[in-house]
Amino acid sequence: MAHGSKHGSHYADYTKASQQFEKNVSAVQKLIAAAGLTYGFGKTPKAEKTTRTSSRSRGVKSGFEAQPENVHISDEVIIESDNNTVNQLVEEKNREIEKLLDANEELKLRVKELRAELRDEMRHNIELQQSLEKAEERQNEVPEQTSTVPEDGQTADHKEQGDSLEKTKLLLAEKDEELRKKDDEIAQLRERLGDVEPKIVVPEEHAVPQAQNDEKIVELEKKITEMEQEKTQLIEKIQAEQLAVITEKDQHIGQIVEELETARNDLREARNRIQELGEKEEEINNLHNVIADLRANLATAKKEKEESEWHLGEHKEWLSNSKEKVAYLENQLSLLTSDPDRLTIPPPSSPKPRAGLENADESAKAQIRALETKLQLANQSFRNSEAERQKCEQINRDTMKRVMQLEGENGRLRGITEELSAKLRDSASAQVLEEKDARLRDLAEERSRLQWRIGELSQWWSDAKWKIGELEAGVAHQRQMIDTANGKIQSLNDQLATALRAPQTSTTTTYVVPPSFSVSQAVPGQWHLANTCFASPPVPAPTPLYSAPLYGAPFYSAPVSYETKRVKLEIDIDTQQDVFVMGSFLNWQCALKCDPIGVGRRGLTLDLPRGRHEFRFLADGNWMTSSLYTKVPNGFGGDNNLLWVE
Repeated sequence: MAHGSKHGSHYADYTKASQQFEKNVSAVQKLIAAAGLTYGFGKTPKAEKTTRTSSRSRGVKSGFEAQPENVHISDEVIIESDNNTVNQLVEEKNREIEKLLDANEELKLRVKELRAELRDEMRHNIELQQSLEKAEERQNEVPEQTSTVPEDGQTADHKEQGDSLEKTKLLLAEKDEELRKKDDEIAQLRERLGDVEPKIVVPEEHAVPQAQNDEKIVELEKKITEMEQEKTQLIEKIQAEQLAVITEKDQHIGQIVEELETARNDLREARNRIQELGEKEEEINNLHNVIADLRANLATAKKEKEESEWHLGEHKEWLSNSKEKVAYLENQLSLLTSDPDRLTIPPPSSPKPRAGLENADESAKAQIRALETKLQLANQSFRNSEAERQKCEQINRDTMKRVMQLEGENGRLRGITEELSAKLRDSASAQVLEEKDARLRDLAEERSRLQWRIGELSQWWSDAKWKIGELEAGVAHQRQMIDTANGKIQSLNDQLATALRAPQTSTTTTYVVPPSFSVSQAVPGQWHLANTCFASPPVPAPTPLYSAPLYGAPFYSAPVSYETKRVKLEIDIDTQQDVFVMGSFLNWQCALKCDPIGVGRRGLTLDLPRGRHEFRFLADGNWMTSSLYTKVPNGFGGDNNLLWVE
């Protein structure tokens, strides 16, 4: 197909060149006719015949054959220099035409080569894109555990393929630019070729006289005929060379196509081989599993064999004992049957009565029957032992046979495994497996580092728990010391209360203790309720700590040197139940009842020392915090109110 189209294009080019040449010859004939040099065409039949033959050989009639034969030729003499000038002009035009044709052919060949290269590059680009898509599909389809290609290698391959694709795109762009330039150049040459017109101008001073000899015209006609013949031969030669070149190119293209098909087949075989290797690897894994199962079965069979041998030894021992016992009983029976005198029968001279003899006879018979029974039992035990021994021997033989089969199967599978391992080592995926092993080693090292880090964190956690235990022990000790101090404070409070009840004569400010109840805790866990309603003389006024009654709270009297400040603890709550408040200023051991101080509000007034105090309200059996104070977490999943006394 390509050969025919190329040959047709060349033939069209040669036809155009022939037509152009005929135009040039027609122009020369017109000049000759204008000069009156058309005489002698009828007198040269041989030349005319030659011209027609050559015209038939090239398929296009020349301009001389179209001329009339009865044209009158003047008698003017044709100057040799004019003929040479015309010949030179014709040759120059022919050379220019041939140069243009050659340049046109070269450009066309170059364009075809560039187009072929462009098609090859596009085909290569498409193959690269297909390979990239297949690689991506294979990467998405293959699981991570069976993917033996590391991520770094895949990234490098993809990067290399991407670079190759970019280079191919740049090369295609360059080829397109070069092709566009060549197309522009071809268009320009075609325009030049179309614009070339044979303009032969004969100077007037070199006008050909009509009295020239007819031989000059004949010679000129012969020269033109020879030129046409040479041109025809040259065209045929060029066509033959082009056909040879085209044939050679077609053969070369065929070889390239065959090589490409071979390369594709090799690539397909390589992919199939890689797939087969993957399947063989899976088969190897399955064989390893089968070998492991066979080894487990072999170990079980060996264990059963050992147990069978042990049972066989026991049965052999039982059999030997039974044989000995049977031999002993048979010996005893034979002795008793052959020598009745061995029975314990008293002699005739014995004073023993006859009844004693009968009893001895009966005892001997009973002993014989017992021995016979024991003999039967021994024989039965012997037969059972013999059957058990045969059964154990059969089991042993079956076990040995099974062990031999398993050993043979194990050897066969080991050979298959070694063969597949050798093929796998010799295959192209050996490098991939090595990279996979390297990746596994890296992962093992990373796992070791993580385990070491986990060990460090575990040790740190153990140290932290040990430190927490120490701190808890310290806190418990501090709480014990605080309880001891509270007991001492309670004792001092009791002593102070006793001292206050005694009559005092002092010039200090006095006050009358208001009637109220005092709840104290002399010993942790033991509460005491005391009534402070008494009529007493004025006593020194201690600094009050609370201005509200205590509910279940010990009586704390602050020393006179304490600096206190009167504060209000309030909460917005709409309830008819009692509301209590507990805080760190009571050591969280008692509660104070809040009084209504308005619509939907409860509260009380306290004289608290300077410092930080936490407290919380209790209403309807629920812990609450007031929105009028700052909240802090209490460490038990809830919040406490915080109050700073300046």
